[in-house]
Amino acid sequence: LRAFQKLVFVSEQVFGEKKAKFLLPWKRVFNLTDAQLNLAKKDNASSLYNSKLEGFTEDLLNESFLSELRTTQQQLGLGDETASKSMQKILRQEVEKKLD
Repeated sequence: LRAFQKLVFVSEQVFGEKKAKFLLPWKRVFNLTDAQLNLAKKDNASSLYNSKLEGFTEDLLNESFLSELRTTQQQLGLGDETASKSMQKILRQEVEKKLD
């Protein structure tokens, strides 16, 4: 299932949303719902965004890094709420490290 979700996400990234819907009719051929397709896209985009944040340290907290994160978020089609939750999680971990 995870590999199939990646396939859905990558196809939309490569072809674009409209072309991917035309070339790869997931809903019709595989009997998937819009919710399943959206979940696949969101999960994979979130995973890629989180991998970008994995190496985060306080030293990287500057305007260029934040700008790069925003660009990555937009390229992945990741919503602001999901991206902010990921960032909050990382920042919380950094603060907890400092408190220990």
